[in-house]
Amino acid sequence: MFSVILTSTLSFISTNIDDIFMLMLFFAQCHTLCAKAKVAAGQYLGIGVLTALSLLGAYGLRVLPPQYIGLLGLLPLALGAKALLSNFPEEDSQDSDSVPSSAPGLLSVTLVTLAGGGDNIGVYIPLFVG
Repeated sequence: MFSVILTSTLSFISTNIDDIFMLMLFFAQCHTLCAKAKVAAGQYLGIGVLTALSLLGAYGLRVLPPQYIGLLGLLPLALGAKALLSNFPEEDSQDSDSVPSSAPGLLSVTLVTLAGGGDNIGVYIPLFVG
């Protein structure tokens, strides 16, 4: 039982280190208690959705032989490589460095958490299957 709790805790911490930096930026933009509550609620909502998707994926993968489940780790790597290659700027594109002036809302924090959660799903699904 202790090993399950330890494994779960360490996997959660290791997959959410990037979220700490995003949350620091979000909280730095908040000037009211209400805005801070929206950031916290958005983070919890995003993590809840990622965990639910991982559980659904784990139950769906019970039909795969266990020796092939580890290969699912290649999926986040392939998605990351594709994103890296598609993010090279074109020569005539101009980047705008505008900074939003308002505090982030519940939906924006949730969507950022979901967008950064590919590593979570890549770790949680094999962990939940096991």
